[in-house]
Amino acid sequence: MNNVNSEELGKVVASAIASYLQPNTQRQGRTEVNSASTSSTTSSATAARGQAVNYGGGSSGFDQSSTSAWLPDHDCDFRLVGRPKKNVDPNRLKEMVALGYKITQMATLLGVSRPTVYKLMEEQGISHKDRYSSISDSELDDKLVGIKVNHPNVGEVMTAGHLRARGVHVRRADLRAALHRVDPDGVVERRRSRLRHRVYDCPCPNYVWHMDGNHKLVRWGFVIHVAIDGFSRLVTFAETSTNNEARTVLNHFVSAVETFGRPLRVRTDHGGENTDVWRNMVAANGEQSVIVGSSVRNQRVERFNFDINANVTRQFAAIFRDLEFEGCLSAANDTDLFCLQYVYTSRINKVLHEFIAAHNHHVISTEGSSTPLQLFHAYRHLTELHSSFFHTDPYPTLNVQDLLNNYGSLPHVEVRTRTCPLSAENFFQLQETTDPLTVSLVNGKDLYHQVVEFVVTCLLQ
Repeated sequence: MNNVNSEELGKVVASAIASYLQPNTQRQGRTEVNSASTSSTTSSATAARGQAVNYGGGSSGFDQSSTSAWLPDHDCDFRLVGRPKKNVDPNRLKEMVALGYKITQMATLLGVSRPTVYKLMEEQGISHKDRYSSISDSELDDKLVGIKVNHPNVGEVMTAGHLRARGVHVRRADLRAALHRVDPDGVVERRRSRLRHRVYDCPCPNYVWHMDGNHKLVRWGFVIHVAIDGFSRLVTFAETSTNNEARTVLNHFVSAVETFGRPLRVRTDHGGENTDVWRNMVAANGEQSVIVGSSVRNQRVERFNFDINANVTRQFAAIFRDLEFEGCLSAANDTDLFCLQYVYTSRINKVLHEFIAAHNHHVISTEGSSTPLQLFHAYRHLTELHSSFFHTDPYPTLNVQDLLNNYGSLPHVEVRTRTCPLSAENFFQLQETTDPLTVSLVNGKDLYHQVVEFVVTCLLQ
């Protein structure tokens, strides 16, 4: 076996690799120019590649077959080598922009870099520079005054949510300055009443919906039924009703399922108004999909009820007490309650829905300043992963089938039923003449008096 100098062989291999890495035309030209000068070296390399090479007496080496395994092919186009282009659904990109995602958030969720997101947006004709609304300070102040009329207790974050829900996007510094101009006393007051939040954990959107009824206005025949997603804090439904029946709660629940999808579980208290929802969930997902326990353990919705009381029910309770103090309303009079509910059911729902829209658009500091809508959208794909198993509930719960079998023993908040004192013709006339959502400078009291006068006139005829 002929020994070959290792240094000479290394030069030959390096030269061969360099020639392969050049375009074919350059490689051929270089080969022709250097053919004479490298003939002796090439012949030595050929001999070496055909047999084992001895490095200091060792028997291991490499041959032509091992070299060809890692040398590039002659016909390889090196311009095609590299990571393939990332395919991003344009509709998903537009949806994320519409939901108000930041560029960094979009890059993380799409698995691309920030420059790539900008490039994709440019290809789709989406401008990120126009994300802030063109609005003057006076116009912004007017909008804040309008929000404060129905929502006087909201702070900076929830006010921003109100604006986003109405399609107005402003910088945080501009909003903060406007709040100091419009509501300086409120800014100081809110600093004194900050809440401490308990730790809560939920694996994904639609893993569990927390449901409850708000009965702060039950004296006047109003009940607010609420459901909130445990993971994202997205309010899936919140409606004001004049009864507390199970079929009413079920209708709200089914409508929310059509919009947001079915949750894997629901958590409620022992109230009998939840029985139809229990049956619906048991039929769809089995008995383990219903968690029934104490209201104090239903943390997400109990915390949200605090916000509803502060921003919705409190102001209407004050209006109703004023009417009672003025001698214009009696909670024991069915006719008075009919007139009150005709005017204020729609007005309460209007304020409630505005507050829900603001809540679903407000940023959550502990979630990277994402909104409930963004969290629900970004992680909803995880629901399928958790659909096959359930985490053990840390608090004691009751068997839902036992509760359904003993329906008569369940606690139930009664709302006194009242009948319409008007004939069908008169009621139609009332609807034609009095719109409950008519703008009122006295919070709807004038509309209430108008309806009372109409009803009394019809009853005396």
